[in-house]
Amino acid sequence: MISEQIILLALVSVTAIILAIVMITSRKSRRKNLFKLKKAVEQGTDRIPETLHPHIDHTRCQGCGTCTRVCPEKDVFAVIDGKSRMVNASGCIGHMICQKECPWQAITLVFGTEDLSVPIPRQHNYQSNIPGIYLIGEIAGIGLIKNAIKQGLAVIDVIKDDFSRGPETDENVPPLLIVGAGPAGLAAAIAAQMANIDFTIVDQAGTLGGTVANYPRQKIVLTEMISIPTFGKVGKKIIYKEELIEQWQKLADHFNLQIQYYHKMDLVEKDGEHFRASFKVSPPGCSIAPIADKQILAQKVIVAFGRRGTPRKLGVPGENCPNVCYSLMDARQYSDQRVLVVGGGDSGAEAVIAISEYAREVNFSFMDKKLVIPKQPNIQAVEKLAAEGNVTLWSSSQVVSIEEDRVKLKVDEKEVEIDNDYILVLIGGELPFGILEKSKIKFDWHCGKPIGEEKK
Repeated sequence: MISEQIILLALVSVTAIILAIVMITSRKSRRKNLFKLKKAVEQGTDRIPETLHPHIDHTRCQGCGTCTRVCPEKDVFAVIDGKSRMVNASGCIGHMICQKECPWQAITLVFGTEDLSVPIPRQHNYQSNIPGIYLIGEIAGIGLIKNAIKQGLAVIDVIKDDFSRGPETDENVPPLLIVGAGPAGLAAAIAAQMANIDFTIVDQAGTLGGTVANYPRQKIVLTEMISIPTFGKVGKKIIYKEELIEQWQKLADHFNLQIQYYHKMDLVEKDGEHFRASFKVSPPGCSIAPIADKQILAQKVIVAFGRRGTPRKLGVPGENCPNVCYSLMDARQYSDQRVLVVGGGDSGAEAVIAISEYAREVNFSFMDKKLVIPKQPNIQAVEKLAAEGNVTLWSSSQVVSIEEDRVKLKVDEKEVEIDNDYILVLIGGELPFGILEKSKIKFDWHCGKPIGEEKK
């Protein structure tokens, strides 16, 4: 009897110890995750991205933490009070693994938020509201390189089926036009070639790569290994921009892709049984100075350009000076120069970080009172450079006028003039939606609801 009481007492004691450990661990985990959330709010990284991202239904979520473990970006999710929450929303880049792996089907993928609706071209199985025009990649709301490539490969299967089911076509009109030579467009061109579909591929820039080509030199790109039939694997988890572009160029050479550069699409419209696409063609080396109009006929059109569009301008006197640039290709070109970077986003911050290694003087102008938009590592790097005297920060500022050797800024209602050799304007781009609207492609406005419940 006594031994049974001792055993029972021992079991109760062990159970109590285990429960205590679990409670202490749970409290520590909760405090840690609440601290992450508090920090994210302070740093602005809790802002939900406009691009494809997960929405968690807390009536279904059981707090199992699967999403926190499978997300490749880490620290995007945390379990707080038994429910999963996004504590680093800006770190989400759309892998979509969380949705696939959630055992409770508590995660749906959405565009936009309740406070910020996002326009996405209407489509079904890659086809827009106009039969024969297909949308893939970033313009269709899919920004992750891996997913863009998969869409490029998949859309050709759809087009093959459409050709086989459709009426006989005019042999004098080329079957396919691909607009955009980023990852989605390149993948579509390769798949079309393998399917023996003749095509023309064009891009408004002077090099392949799409949005990635405009990243600063040596920028790290997050992607995944993708297998391309007859070629092999492309990409890896962490890769420098230059290495990724080089791989894509080898891919284009392997398949002998004849890309026509400096073609900016202005309109695509139905012309009888086929399509007529109108372009502004620029001279080599100058993608924003069109000199000629051109039209290309095709039976079907794939739109695969990015959302960046044409660089947004400041609209101030002197902006047409030759020392004003709208993208950073290589920071070394600014060696021993005085450079002003305009734009308080990640592009601006990353340009400042890169240029500071080479320039004699770097000024950084942005409209907010402090840097809040860039990712936290970029903010920390810029603030460190400023503290060391390598960069001058001009918060609450905007450019008033530009001359060859100086720039006038308005800073807190006062005008300041600084000596300067080059200006790098990185304030985003004019979204290419106007081209699609003019082409009568319809949009749905997404406001954070599951796809299918968006505003028409």
